[in-house]
Amino acid sequence: MPVLVSVGINGGNKKDVGAIHGLINQYTNAIHKVDLKLLSQIWSHSPEVSFIYPLGEEHGFDAIEQHVFQNLMGGMFSARDLEINAVTIHVNGDAAWSEFHWIFTRQCAKTNQP
Repeated sequence: MPVLVSVGINGGNKKDVGAIHGLINQYTNAIHKVDLKLLSQIWSHSPEVSFIYPLGEEHGFDAIEQHVFQNLMGGMFSARDLEINAVTIHVNGDAAWSEFHWIFTRQCAKTNQP
C-alpha cells in the first residue's frame, strides 16, 4: 500500500500545501492500482507535460498514460508499491512544485518475482 512520509520544510499556506500532499497521495494510489481514471483526474493534459523514467521519457498525457501506466505499470508488473518520503512542497502564488524521494517495489507479471 502506498505510504507518504513528509519530513521536508513546506513553503506556502497550509491549505495549498495540504492540497499538494493530497495530489501526491492520489499519484501513489494511481501507481499502486494502475487507476487510469484517477491518473486522468490528477495529471496535466497539457501537451508540454512530460514523464522521465528509467526507460526514457514520454511527452503528453496520452503517451504517459499508454506507455508508462498501461504498458509498463499495468502490463509488466503484477503488483506495484510506490513509497514516497522526504517530501518538500513549495507554493509561490499560483505555482507549486514538490520534491520527494521514492522507493518503488514491484512484481514482474511474467515471473511473479520482484
